[in-house]
Amino acid sequence: MQTDELTGLVAILKSCVKGGDTVDTAIRNLSGAGVSEELLRAAQAKYEGYAAQIRKADQSTTLKDKRLEKTLWYMGPQEGDLYWPVLKQALLQKGWKPEDIEQLDTSSSKIVSFLEPPARGVIKTRGLIVGYVQSGKTANYSAVIAKAADVGYKLFIILSGLTDQLRNQTQNRLAQEITQLNDRNRERWFSLTFPDRDFYVAPVGNASSLLTRVSHMHVLGVVKKNAAVLRRLRNWLRSAQPGVKNNCPVLIIDDEADQASINTSQSKEKQTVINGLIRDILNTMPKAAYIGYTASPFANVLIDPLPDDDLYPRDFIIDLPRPSDHFGTERIFGRDLLSQDEEDQQFDGLDVIRRIPDDEIRDLKPAGKKELGDFWPILTTSLKDAITYFWLATAARAARGQEEHSTMLIHTTLYTVTHERFRPLLTQYRASFLRQLKQGGSELAGKLRLQWEEEQKIVPASDVGLTPVPFDRLQPYLYNVVLNTDIVVENSRSDQRLEYKGDSAKIQIVVGGNILSRGLTLEGLLVSFFLRTANAYDTLLQTGRWFGFRRGYEDLPRIWMTDELKGYFRDLATVEQEIRNDMVLYELEGRTPLDFGVRIRTHPALEITSRLKMQAAIDCSVSFENDFRQTILFNHKDRSWLTQNLEAARTLVRSIRQYNMATQDQGQKIIFRDVSVHLITTFLAQYQFHTRNKAFSSELLTGYIRDQNKNGDLLRWNVVIVSRRPRQEDGQEKLIDLGYSRPLPLINRSLLEIKVDASYADLGVIANGYSDIVADLDLSAEETRKASAAVLKMKRPPGVGLLLLYPIDKDSVPMRGERVLRRGIRRPLEAAEHLVGVAFAFPKAVKQTPQGYKTVDLSRIEREEVEDLPEDEEEE
Repeated sequence: MQTDELTGLVAILKSCVKGGDTVDTAIRNLSGAGVSEELLRAAQAKYEGYAAQIRKADQSTTLKDKRLEKTLWYMGPQEGDLYWPVLKQALLQKGWKPEDIEQLDTSSSKIVSFLEPPARGVIKTRGLIVGYVQSGKTANYSAVIAKAADVGYKLFIILSGLTDQLRNQTQNRLAQEITQLNDRNRERWFSLTFPDRDFYVAPVGNASSLLTRVSHMHVLGVVKKNAAVLRRLRNWLRSAQPGVKNNCPVLIIDDEADQASINTSQSKEKQTVINGLIRDILNTMPKAAYIGYTASPFANVLIDPLPDDDLYPRDFIIDLPRPSDHFGTERIFGRDLLSQDEEDQQFDGLDVIRRIPDDEIRDLKPAGKKELGDFWPILTTSLKDAITYFWLATAARAARGQEEHSTMLIHTTLYTVTHERFRPLLTQYRASFLRQLKQGGSELAGKLRLQWEEEQKIVPASDVGLTPVPFDRLQPYLYNVVLNTDIVVENSRSDQRLEYKGDSAKIQIVVGGNILSRGLTLEGLLVSFFLRTANAYDTLLQTGRWFGFRRGYEDLPRIWMTDELKGYFRDLATVEQEIRNDMVLYELEGRTPLDFGVRIRTHPALEITSRLKMQAAIDCSVSFENDFRQTILFNHKDRSWLTQNLEAARTLVRSIRQYNMATQDQGQKIIFRDVSVHLITTFLAQYQFHTRNKAFSSELLTGYIRDQNKNGDLLRWNVVIVSRRPRQEDGQEKLIDLGYSRPLPLINRSLLEIKVDASYADLGVIANGYSDIVADLDLSAEETRKASAAVLKMKRPPGVGLLLLYPIDKDSVPMRGERVLRRGIRRPLEAAEHLVGVAFAFPKAVKQTPQGYKTVDLSRIEREEVEDLPEDEEEE
């Protein structure tokens, strides 16, 4: 077999697929043209090998339907492509980094590879792309559109939110990147919609005529998820002749796919209007692929998977990689340690959150609808601080030469009347501030200097590779910054709207509610003042307009919010990461979206999403199987709370000794073996966990243990007191009576400086790494040191749980050589009493008894639908 022949044949296959053929069709045609069977099979194997590499790109996590495994057809961008190469060049010219372009190229190619070939007779793809809020989802689907057009997809429909503002923003973006990018694109793309006009039939004309007349072109429409608009679009498509529809591969991209698209009807026989119209459009076109994009996928993975024509992502779910310089939930707020994390990892969040005191809330938002008419907001101290910081930070950007848009968001309530009442207050404050600046008083300058220098110390510019801006350097820019600040009210009733058009950079303080809560990009967002209440994961996540990229001013963004909201966002970051961790695990195990339901951790104060979006969800549970959990939060100023925990530990240890359990005293570890589960559950009834330990509480632990006991598991326990070797040198060592035969040395665990709420202590970590998972086992130090956390968990003896007790010195201080993540990250504990921390290590369960999650019910799926078909029976 000649290499040149094989290479030439692979090139012919590429050309055939690009022209709209499937690989199988091209092979049959070439076979009929006299090409040998051996050469054809070799060429097909080589071609599909290339295509498989696109699918297996490791920048993103993928769950895919087994039916797609053999549909290896897309080879990535090819020489002669028209649309992706020019988009790539345009992004480079806009300042994208080469590594970001490469990541976009890889992830978008992978998505296109999971579509079905455009020449296939029937296309019914359903997929979901999970990104991050304000992380470049639009850029990703622009790349997908360009690449899908390069291989033969013809009609592109983008479902873009519920508002004109968001639709117009998307329309303008796709015009810049696709339809109007250059002269060639303008000649080859027909737009069904325009920046000032959603889909309307009359200017578009007859569907058959248009789709036939522009056979050498591609058609794109950006439409609102509005019943009247979607109905017009559906009817227009229905009017096309069958032959036209059969030859028109369609890609429907649902931006913000968790909003309005999901069926929330309480009747199984009915559909909500938007969901029904989207399904009608998909059913109207025989060759229609649907891809949902969202950063809050909670509702999408809980869609009923049984109806074939609904929007459950039955074919694939792709988790896009997190861009390295993206400011997301975890980076800003931190998160809890998960079982997959390594022992030295800490997720502390950035020190950019500033506190809105609870006693200011009544001055910033009405308590309810009944008080709305009589409520007039007040510019509180924290709001004034936020505004002055915004002006200082904007002036610092000007001093750096960044003549770009700068925005501050004030989002305190949904009520539009309250938004409007903020306008005169902000206008008056700006005027007063200008007068003081013009007078040049030293008192104001001193306050501004102090605020700026304090903020610069907390988040040094050098930590993010930027040059600090001294106050004296930004001060000359301050007056013009304040003078040119526009006060904008952005809601459904306002006349003046947020906009970034024109050649000059805009400085805007925008007050709003729902319109600012989803999808809409706030250019140059520096300061967010956020008081909006939310009762669901997706609502809370989408309100965070502060997520995104802050290139060139990473040191400047700040967020003002309450301690409660800050805690919710930290919890949400943990939920997000756990979902992504599960997706990685399921991919490694070869699971598909029809094999498993994504688990979503429940929260005591927040719903996952609207209850109507969770009608197909079922309860499953938090499983502590093969898990290691530790307490890191403590009410360190509450003496009675700490004393109760100390007494709970003493009672446990004394009870163990009373029953003469086997004891092993290793100096820094006291090991009690074969402890009855009754003593463990009694201890859990007495020990107090911090209320913010949402997924690690007495109730969850006790429930899991009791369920395991029913299966004959976790009836016996080992208990370890983690101390340290006594120091003999000075005789001054601090000891504690923990119910053992001798006083024990206290260990040192200092406080993490990651929050403004000083009412509780966050220690970050109390365990001595994951080696504590096997603290009761006879493993050598070398064996333990070299083993990964996963390996150590597998070494737990079946059926035996481990409880570790950590007596912590109330006067703990940062130790020399202690790992410091950022300047000032640790400080003295200064607790009212000594602490007792706990950790639990659980073995692999004989029978799983999880608790506290929601997932989708897949039990009704016909399994034969996803079985691998023999090669000779596979559908074309």
